[in-house]
Amino acid sequence: MKTFLLFLVLALSAFCATGQTNTSALLFDGLDDLDSIPNSAGLLDGSTAMSLSLWVKPENEAPAYPDFDAFAGYKNETQSDFYMVQIGATQVEARFRNTFGQAFDIVFNGLVLHEWNHFAFTYDGANMYLYHNGVQVGTQTASGSMGNPGLDFLIGAIVYSDHTAFKLHGSADEVGLWTKALTPAQVTALMTCPPDGAETGLVGYWNCNDATGTTSEDLSSGDHAGILLNGTSWTADGIPTYNCPTIAVQLAIEHGPVSVFPNPFRSSTTLTWNGSSNGVKLTLIDALGVDVTPDRFREPIQWTGNPITLEKGNLNDGLYFLCIHTEKQQFIKKLVVGN
Repeated sequence: MKTFLLFLVLALSAFCATGQTNTSALLFDGLDDLDSIPNSAGLLDGSTAMSLSLWVKPENEAPAYPDFDAFAGYKNETQSDFYMVQIGATQVEARFRNTFGQAFDIVFNGLVLHEWNHFAFTYDGANMYLYHNGVQVGTQTASGSMGNPGLDFLIGAIVYSDHTAFKLHGSADEVGLWTKALTPAQVTALMTCPPDGAETGLVGYWNCNDATGTTSEDLSSGDHAGILLNGTSWTADGIPTYNCPTIAVQLAIEHGPVSVFPNPFRSSTTLTWNGSSNGVKLTLIDALGVDVTPDRFREPIQWTGNPITLEKGNLNDGLYFLCIHTEKQQFIKKLVVGN
């Protein structure tokens, strides 16, 4: 499920196609299972913007205190809460508590039992937003910053100061923790295609594709691997699937990658490459695999190191993939258009 890895191939060929593999998810029994991330207490410390994203398949049909079902997050009930939890058959609470102890909540009534639901909970320093399956379903004004909860980030549970624990009966997958507020376009993009681990602000990304063993790899630069406790297991039953463009790549050592800035972008972005070619073919593919290449790039162009501007034009907000073909090299860049 690593979306943008470079694969060496024998032939000079490249293609943008659909298909992305998700091999497993974490399965929790609702009793004592959890995935604990060591040394993760400070990942959001001092942040005035943050996001938590994941897929969850809840199985508890009648949660009631103290048998709430936490999806993931931090909770210490004093100065550092950021989590999502199932508090009713179809109810989800998303909470942020700042360093002054002020708690801000969004409650959503629309969780679908026994099916995969995608959630993203974001805070931008002034407002919180909750997204369900890519649609904004709640908002709440909020203020302040996150502190250090003194507790590890947990997946499938939250445990706080009096040792009360809310344990998930169900499955979780593709858990991302960010020190920025994801935009609506970025949330939608996450439903279509998972992160590649190098995104700005991504401080933890557990894609749960390990399938076996007692650890969950963190694919972000933070490298905070989780530890599966008390028999937490893996499942491949009906797990979320993706529709990501993939690419086969012939990599030439003398050429470097293309950089894109800004990304995400609103009106235009700049492509920069340290190589040179008289026949660069640029193909822009949307998240559904449709070729939406602007007319000016329909024919091969000469690219000798000068930056190239890509205008938003008539592109809708969302996820795109720029396939770049030269005589010696083919690779792909992920673009996000939107606020």
